[in-house]
Amino acid sequence: MKSNKIYQVSTLQALALGYTRSVVTVEQLLEHGDTGLGTFQDVDGEMIVVDGVCYQAKQDGGIIR
Repeated sequence: MKSNKIYQVSTLQALALGYTRSVVTVEQLLEHGDTGLGTFQDVDGEMIVVDGVCYQAKQDGGIIR
């Protein structure tokens, strides 16, 4: 049976207060799950994790794996 756990690194409130420094690496994050949403250091795009693969959606619409 698959485990149903939530792993949270930071909060929206921390982001709103300007805390945009790196907290964990993508590799460390993927040790805790294979699906999720977030952002990158200095809010450099949106983080989308699907099936253990991390994608970065950039402001210009480009997607980086």
